[in-house]
Order: sequence, then C-alpha cells, then structure tokens
Amino acid sequence: MWTPDFFLPKLGIYVEVIGSEKAYYDKSQNYQYRQEIFEANNFIVIFVHYWKKDWKSHLIRMIQQFESQRHEEVQKMLDSVL
Repeated sequence: MWTPDFFLPKLGIYVEVIGSEKAYYDKSQNYQYRQEIFEANNFIVIFVHYWKKDWKSHLIRMIQQFESQRHEEVQKMLDSVL
C-alpha cells in the first residue's frame, strides 16, 4: 500500500514526490505501478520529479490540467440539466 507524500485539501489533489532520478528508475519503487493503482481508484495524484529544474512549473501545469478537466465535467452536468 502506498500513500502520496502530500495532499492539497483546497484542490483535492495528492502529490507524490520522486526525490531522485535513481529512485524513479528503481524497479523496487514501482512508480508506474503506483500511478496505475491511483488512477484505477480515481485518486488525482501528480507525480513531481524533484530532481528536474522545472518541477514547480510541472506541478502548476498539472494542477491547471486537472482543474480544466473538472470544469469540463461540471459544464457537461449543467448542460444535461438545462
């Protein structure tokens, strides 16, 4: 069982920090498998590669992407009742 490193309660998004490139490619860490499990259970988890220079930009872009998807879903719901 895995739990992501952080939860952003105002956004309902979890963040999993991958501290090093070595850890990312370490098969015992199973980051790809973790992502599949989180997605299968409808958990919104953003994987942040901390060793990359643009990790902050990546995090913000991913948050924007999830928020855009949420907006689209809400819009569909509104369209179906109006």
